[in-house]
Amino acid sequence: MTIGITLTVEQQRLQAELRLYGKEIIPNGRQSCMQLLARRILKQIILRNPVETARSRAAWVNALAEMGAVPPADWQGDVAEQAAIQEGTAHGSATEIQTAEQTEITATNRVDYIPFLEYGTGQTAAFQMVQQSLRQAGITKHS
Repeated sequence: MTIGITLTVEQQRLQAELRLYGKEIIPNGRQSCMQLLARRILKQIILRNPVETARSRAAWVNALAEMGAVPPADWQGDVAEQAAIQEGTAHGSATEIQTAEQTEITATNRVDYIPFLEYGTGQTAAFQMVQQSLRQAGITKHS
């Protein structure tokens, strides 16, 4: 199972919302805004990740790196394992699709236990790293 975030904004909807504030979107503004938002959310997810080996954090860090951003300082933690980091790195990715009408950015973590961290199990509480990071960014509607 995979955990990921997908942020999508349509030019027409964004422009309509900006008009409410008497503003126009600058060229490339939508793309820059979405990239900044995705990077901020990923950095928060990385900081909230509880696993000591850094495997699941490494997947998010790889997605962040594919977006051209630098991870938070000390993201590896105190007891990170190099083999775990290498494995995690291979399980994280990011994609960005730009059209004239829409920007879509997706970051994915395919580490096998990431759903258990996010949603919990019968024995452990959910950490909700992704959900909390989205809420902190002001995104309340997500799937």
